[in-house]
Amino acid sequence: MKEAILKLKQEIKKCAAEGSRIGAKIRQSKGLDRYQLWNAKRSLGDGTRCILLAYACLQGRSYLTVEKKVRSGNEPSATHIHNALLETIEDAQKPEWTREYIKAWLDINPLPDVAEVQTGIQEGAIA
Repeated sequence: MKEAILKLKQEIKKCAAEGSRIGAKIRQSKGLDRYQLWNAKRSLGDGTRCILLAYACLQGRSYLTVEKKVRSGNEPSATHIHNALLETIEDAQKPEWTREYIKAWLDINPLPDVAEVQTGIQEGAIA
């Protein structure tokens, strides 16, 4: 698990550096190039948010400690966070980290136990 956390941390640093590079280019550009660079930076920000949330989830932090307020329509995607996790965790741990587990993590304050989420899925409590 420590390896996965370190991989995510490195990915976050790469994204931050890339954002800085794009920001420098934005300041130097005009017109359509500037618009395209802003779109690239927004896209990078969306991906970075998912990586940051995956990082928090792996560390056992609750979602509400990471994002206290979320504007309506700007809720994070459990699928994107799940994909970020799958890229970093070992194959043996992948069955534990399901999309349903991530959805439950996003919906409730304390980090759910994997067994509790699987029981909730079987009982139909989590859709």
